[in-house]
Amino acid sequence: MDSLYIVIPTVKSYKVALDLLLLSLPEQWKTKLIIVYQKEKEESFTVFADNHIEVYLDRNIYEYGSWIGVNLLLENKIIPDDSWFLFLHDTCKCGPKTYEKCQDLLNSFTDSEFDIIWLTLKGESNIGLFRRMAITEGAKMYGNEYTMTKMDAIDYEQRHYSKLSPKKINVPQLFLDTDKILTGIKPIYGVHKRTVFYIETIDLEKYYVMIYSEEQHPQAP
Repeated sequence: MDSLYIVIPTVKSYKVALDLLLLSLPEQWKTKLIIVYQKEKEESFTVFADNHIEVYLDRNIYEYGSWIGVNLLLENKIIPDDSWFLFLHDTCKCGPKTYEKCQDLLNSFTDSEFDIIWLTLKGESNIGLFRRMAITEGAKMYGNEYTMTKMDAIDYEQRHYSKLSPKKINVPQLFLDTDKILTGIKPIYGVHKRTVFYIETIDLEKYYVMIYSEEQHPQAP
């Protein structure tokens, strides 16, 4: 799976969450890692000696910053055009079968027409596998967005006909026929509890807080 890069959007205040995810990453992915930091002073990127890459964006558009960050690297020829990209959140945790399951998916779909593989039937949390054309078109969609509310970000994820929904990106897309599995509310970050759902297709946990207004969104884990 040399063609797969792991993409994690984050902000500095979410270091606790990011560190937990990084600890769970399969060893094979440690050199194929792209961390997209937002709320930074200017747009830039750094390739480190261990081959992981950090992108810095002067915007905060939640997970949609992943399209901007990866497109920046592709345009600068930092990573190959024929790469796949697994878009995660910093509030995820990989399981023992994550690497194997992702490899199976790439083996199944690399020769297919699809440029986006959503890992659940509804594309929960915009977690999926993406190719260059999907990145290019997504970067066009989000290129002029420099800020959005958390409620906006949720709307674009859940309402597939929203103006900035990635499900509207004009490339062939596939939704895998499986639902997320809710596994309860658990203490994840010390005593701080989160609702947990499980994505069986890649053995991945996702943590979140159910919110109904902007004020309910936690600004740190």
